[in-house]
Amino acid sequence: MASQKLKDLMNKGLTSEIQASIEYMWQHVQWIGVENYSVSDEFKDIAIQDMKHAEKIDERLWYLEGVPTPSLHLSRSAERCGKWWTTT
Repeated sequence: MASQKLKDLMNKGLTSEIQASIEYMWQHVQWIGVENYSVSDEFKDIAIQDMKHAEKIDERLWYLEGVPTPSLHLSRSAERCGKWWTTT
């Protein structure tokens, strides 16, 4: 049905969406306190949007008879998150 190249590209997109979702949710958790309330909620909303994007990619992969095979690098995610922002 669909080429392997297309399925591989979709899995790359899936990986990106999941990775971004984890990173934004981590930022949401780190930005605590009243002074950061609106920023924290924005990170959470973006994380949820990225999860929905990942779901759409999964649905398309299923339709194309593909299998989701994201390749996550969680330790790298946490490291990058720590460098992006500071809460002080």
